[in-house]
Amino acid sequence: MHRTDNLTPRSIGLGLLLGLCIGGTAQANDDEKPMFTFASYGTLALTYSSEDKAEYNSSLLSSGGVGDSQSWGGEVDSRIGAQLTSNLGNDFSAVVQLVFERRYDSSWQPTVEWANVKYQLNPDFKLRLGRIALPNFLDADYRKVAYATPWVRMPVELNNLVPITNSDGLDLNYRQRWGEVQNTIQAAVGTAKIRYPGNGHANVSAIRAISDTLEYGNFKLRLSYSRANLDLDLADDLWNGFRQFGPPGTAIADRYSGHNKRVRFYGIGANYDPGNWFATAEYGRTTPNNFLGDRTGWYVGGGVRLNAWTPYATIAGSSVLSATSDPGLDTRRLPPNAAAVANVLNDSLNYLLQSRGPQRTYSLGLRYDLSRNTDLKFQIDRVVLPNNSAGYLWNRRDDYVPGRAYHVLTFSLDFTY
Repeated sequence: MHRTDNLTPRSIGLGLLLGLCIGGTAQANDDEKPMFTFASYGTLALTYSSEDKAEYNSSLLSSGGVGDSQSWGGEVDSRIGAQLTSNLGNDFSAVVQLVFERRYDSSWQPTVEWANVKYQLNPDFKLRLGRIALPNFLDADYRKVAYATPWVRMPVELNNLVPITNSDGLDLNYRQRWGEVQNTIQAAVGTAKIRYPGNGHANVSAIRAISDTLEYGNFKLRLSYSRANLDLDLADDLWNGFRQFGPPGTAIADRYSGHNKRVRFYGIGANYDPGNWFATAEYGRTTPNNFLGDRTGWYVGGGVRLNAWTPYATIAGSSVLSATSDPGLDTRRLPPNAAAVANVLNDSLNYLLQSRGPQRTYSLGLRYDLSRNTDLKFQIDRVVLPNNSAGYLWNRRDDYVPGRAYHVLTFSLDFTY
C-alpha cells in the first residue's frame, strides 16, 4: 500500500485535472457538450483598518491582516480562483476548483476548494461525491466569488460562525416544483480538516448538513442545519495547565477545551431581487460547546441598481450567548507560587473567552460595473464594540483597549472569466 503523507493540494489538484482530461477525452465523440469548460474568478483588494493595536481580518483561517502590522494590505480580501469542469458523458461530470488566497501559514499556495464527480440522474436529482460546498448560507455555492455579491465581503459576523466552506463526502440535491414555486433540498455528509494560524489544526468529522431552499419569482428563502464532531487543538497547553490543579482545573479544561465536542449550526436567510433593487437578510447560530462560545450572527442589507452604479448598505451584528468571562481557579487557598501560576491561567482563559466578543458593523458601499464580468467596489465599515469586547480582532497588543470603535476601508476589483 502506498503512503499518502506527501499529498498536497497542488498534487491532488494536478492529479484530478489529469484524471478529468483522460475521462473527458474518452467521451469526446459521444457527447455534444464540450469536453472541458474553464472558468476563473478573482478579487484584487486593498484594505485599511484604523485600529492600530490589533489585526483585522475577514477569515479566522487566514494569517495576516491590517491594523497593527500594516495600515493597508491586500491579504484580507484578495484571491484568485480557477475551475475546470469536464463532461464525462452518460450523465456524469466532474469539477475541480483551486483557490489562491492568504492561508494560515502566510503562504499563497493553492487549495482545493471543490473536487467532485456528479451524477445527474434526471433534471431534478443529482448526486455528488468528493469535495463539496457546505450548504449553510445563501451564497454557499459562490461564497468566494465576490463578483457574484453586491458587497466587498460577506459580513464577518455571520461568515465566521462557520469558517469552513466545504467537506469531503457525499451530497444529494433534489428539486421539486409546485406551480411557480421551486423547492430544493440539499443534504450532505462528510468530514473536513482545518488549518489555522499558529500551525494548529482541527478535525471535523461526522458532518451532517441539510438545507431547504424555496424560490418563488424574485424571492428566495433558505433554511439550513448542520452538526459535526469537532476536535480542535487550540490552547491545549492552557487546558493541560489547568489539569495540573486537580478536579477544579480538570472541570474547567473539560468545559472549555476544543476536543471531542458536538457542534451545531442553525441558519435562515432570505433574498428579494426584482432587478433594479435588492434586499437580503441572514441569521445564524452556532453552539460549539467550547471556549468559542454559543454565538449568533446576522445581517440585513440592500441596494439600488442605477445603470452601472449600485449603492448599498448593510447592518450586521454578532452576540455571545455564553459567558465571556470566568473566575477560573480559586487562588485564595493556594500557596503563593501556585497562586501566581493559577492567575496566569485565569487571565489566559478570559483572554480567549473575550476573543470572539459581540460587535456591530455599519457598512456603506458603492459598486460600479465596468463590464459584463468586471466591477469596482468601495466600502467603508464602522465596527462598534461594546465595553470589554474585542469583537473579531486578533493579535491584540498589550496596550489594546477593548470596546473602541474603528473603521475599515476597502477598494476592490472583482472579475470572472
